[in-house]
Amino acid sequence: MNELTGVKVAFLATDVVEQVELTEPWRALENAGAELELVSLEAGEIQGANHHDVEADVVGGRTLTSFPSLQTDLRNAGATWVDEEVHIDNGLVTSRKPDDLPAFCAKLVEEIAEGRHDRQAELTRAEASAS
Repeated sequence: MNELTGVKVAFLATDVVEQVELTEPWRALENAGAELELVSLEAGEIQGANHHDVEADVVGGRTLTSFPSLQTDLRNAGATWVDEEVHIDNGLVTSRKPDDLPAFCAKLVEEIAEGRHDRQAELTRAEASAS
């Protein structure tokens, strides 16, 4: 099924990206027909990692899920944390762990196929103007 044919999607990733969290969504969107581009801070290759620690910074007022060990950090950053396989908050799709990637990838394709989320765009503009 190519429900994303003609849709362009950019992936933002930098060195030490959790490799499977980039490659699995990439593969799902590619299989759905999307045209993909990797965007990073610098030109050239990036280095993937397995099980590297990452830190959230701009999740205030959002509801999301993550690997359980990050829930305190996310709550401290202002997020509402939920223990769900996949959670969507105005176009922001999150999941807990690599085992949840099939559900995450399916929801990612669905959300992108729906098109622009007006509330997500408002939140993005608000975050950009606050920084």
